[in-house]
Amino acid sequence: MLRSSRGMKEKVKTIKIIGQIIEADDESEPLRLDECLLTELVKISIENKIFLLFYEKLCEHGYILPNYVQAIAEEQKRQESIYKNILKEISELASSESVDFLVIKTIRPFPYVGSDVDIILHSNEEFKCFTHILVKHGYNIIGGGNNEVTLEKNVNQEIFLVDVHDNISAAGIVYIDKKVLWKNKSKINLDGSDIWVPSPEAELALMAAHTMFKELNIPLSDFFNTMYLINHVDWDDMHVILNKENLEVAFSAFMSAINNIHKLLYGSTIHSPYLNGNFLSNKRIINAVNKDFSRKLTMPYYYSPIIVAASYIDKLKKNPKEIFKLTLSRHAVLSLLNYFKKVV
Repeated sequence: MLRSSRGMKEKVKTIKIIGQIIEADDESEPLRLDECLLTELVKISIENKIFLLFYEKLCEHGYILPNYVQAIAEEQKRQESIYKNILKEISELASSESVDFLVIKTIRPFPYVGSDVDIILHSNEEFKCFTHILVKHGYNIIGGGNNEVTLEKNVNQEIFLVDVHDNISAAGIVYIDKKVLWKNKSKINLDGSDIWVPSPEAELALMAAHTMFKELNIPLSDFFNTMYLINHVDWDDMHVILNKENLEVAFSAFMSAINNIHKLLYGSTIHSPYLNGNFLSNKRIINAVNKDFSRKLTMPYYYSPIIVAASYIDKLKKNPKEIFKLTLSRHAVLSLLNYFKKVV
């Protein structure tokens, strides 16, 4: 138990260092990083999809980095560049065919390499049409179903992935309606290409739902993206989206976890008057997240099954028939049953 506690403290200390380096200003004294500590920091940054951000900050603060770190950075920069080129190619193909698409879960306000490019179309007809267009131009379908198709692009004998969505679903149910994303959109310019992305409100709602219902965890890349978005959202619009999509519990859980991550990194919770009241009003779920997070204190943070179950129940409460669409594992079913026992 003592060894486990000591190991946990060392892990927390290491995660805090990542926060210190990313948030350090130009006048801050550089931290001493021995080879062992740097290796662990690099590992955590890769696991949390923030390596390029972490590397950029290390360079800004004048750290002398070993060759293996430089090699990882060059490889990730290369992948980031290829994904941007793929996105540009997709944009040009869509424009030539007079098709609009929305880029989701792909672009962050910092250097970032995700696992794929995600786009969503207006309708099922456009979804099928644009999938066919991509296939015609060298993309190969490797999986998917009625709501999503995964295609691969071979670039110099290396495979890169594109997910084309008709809707955003997990476990058999749509967790955020594409109409909400299309209604709340904005245009950005990415390396010379104008593309549609969700508004800050829709992006934050989508990220909260995606971490809860699909990924079941929050990496540091989502944390830093959230910290950017909460300074740009209109909280009245945010409330409308969450209410319409039955995401109040999921969002309360997500933001409670984000608050805990902020405290883990910086020693304090987020200073925002908007994260009270309607946005963090579910005391039961907040307490559950706080307790669960305090037991783990690692990143990425993985939600407990009970928290996921509570979020699904809230999501389905206005349309309980949707529960028959759920594709649940035995573990998930038991989690739901245990939750019902606690609230009855």
